Amino acid sequence: MSRKSVYRFVAALIALATPSHLFAASHISFPIERENDQLCITFPDSGIRWLITITPDKKNVSTYGQRLCIEKDSEIQLSEKHETHTIKAVIQEDRIGLEVTSVVDLRSFGGELTSESYFISLSAHL
Repeated sequence: MSRKSVYRFVAALIALATPSHLFAASHISFPIERENDQLCITFPDSGIRWLITITPDKKNVSTYGQRLCIEKDSEIQLSEKHETHTIKAVIQEDRIGLEVTSVVDLRSFGGELTSESYFISLSAHL
């Protein structure tokens, strides 16, 4: 097995039909590779483009097929309209993966502000 093992990262996203319809959950997958002390994700070739925040002064919009590496213990944010996902790369001897906090704000559509934190373990996929 090569040092670069590809994993699947699945983040729950919200798909909006119209404000008068129910909101349906959908998923998007990002391939992930571990390279030494960083986890690298590759954005899909179509679909949502994200505002990537690495630091308050360093922001850019994702491009299709873009590869983004997150250093061990570093955080980035992916934002799009009504949602923000804060992602932290965790690389420890017994725990490898992504800590994710997702905030979805649907108040402008009569919905709620929701937040969910979860861990996506990459070591479980070895």
